Amino acid sequence: MVKYTCKNRLTVITYYCEVNIMDKRKNDTKERIIQSVINDISQNGYDNISLRDVAKKHNITATALYKHFQGKDDLMNIVLAEVSHIVYKLYRTRKKDFGIDTTPKDDLLIIGKSILNMFAEKPLLMDFLFFSPYALSTYQDMEDLNTPFSLLKEYKILIGQFVDEYNLATDAKTLFIKLWSFIQGYSLLVTNKVVNYDEKLLESTLNDIIGGRNR
Repeated sequence: MVKYTCKNRLTVITYYCEVNIMDKRKNDTKERIIQSVINDISQNGYDNISLRDVAKKHNITATALYKHFQGKDDLMNIVLAEVSHIVYKLYRTRKKDFGIDTTPKDDLLIIGKSILNMFAEKPLLMDFLFFSPYALSTYQDMEDLNTPFSLLKEYKILIGQFVDEYNLATDAKTLFIKLWSFIQGYSLLVTNKVVNYDEKLLESTLNDIIGGRNR
């Protein structure tokens, strides 16, 4: 068994304290970069995001930036997951306000309205979440629940529950495509002011799918 003198113990404690401080600073820097990129996308879109500009904005070298992210794709995918979680948290807050006794239909309405409201408030950010190349690659496997994107995962779960609750003839994958496509298309129409937002339209769409049956 190794015996430490008081000096040795202090040295070990000091070492771990320094490591923890460095890790915290690294995590803080990474989080600041993520939030900064989210703000940039929200204001100017995602097309002009570059690692060089990100590094310059945070007074670090491009080499230092690679300590936090493997490259631009890694950065943008992490940002995408964070934006997904922002919308997911909005949905959870509205679900809590709605009450604990909600059905899958209620939850689909809440999550749909949350998405549509975010499109109205943050159109460029939601364009990144739904239509960017980084986003489109996440939708390739409709049945995979092991996704880091909390909004997408919740939506897939709710679709499955909705199909089971109403014993629908259509499968969950097909229904996911129908509703996701509706929300995407309707969001674009509202964002481009082609139509006025009508929150009852989503509910009527769900009612059409279940044949007008009550919840």
